[in-house]
Amino acid sequence: MGTIDLKLKPKHQDSVIARMLDNKNMIEYLKKDVLPFTYQMQDWEKKEYKELYEAKLQELEDQKKYIRENEAPLNLILCEYGTSVAVFIHKYIL
Repeated sequence: MGTIDLKLKPKHQDSVIARMLDNKNMIEYLKKDVLPFTYQMQDWEKKEYKELYEAKLQELEDQKKYIRENEAPLNLILCEYGTSVAVFIHKYIL
């Protein structure tokens, strides 16, 4: 899976939706472009990679929880893109 490229309107570029897409892209980058080379890393680099990866996963989980808890107002935003919270999570985040 490559990077996610959902074109958000300028008014939504600082939203939790945008941050989730950024986190998902970072997680995919770490898995695809960094993980294969961890065998070449120093121990401190491996530790740093693992901490960053786990932090991004946790942040994404927290964001999923947040948008599920605030589904109604976020559905209003996502309907501008022809989607809903449930579909957004399934299509772009899982």
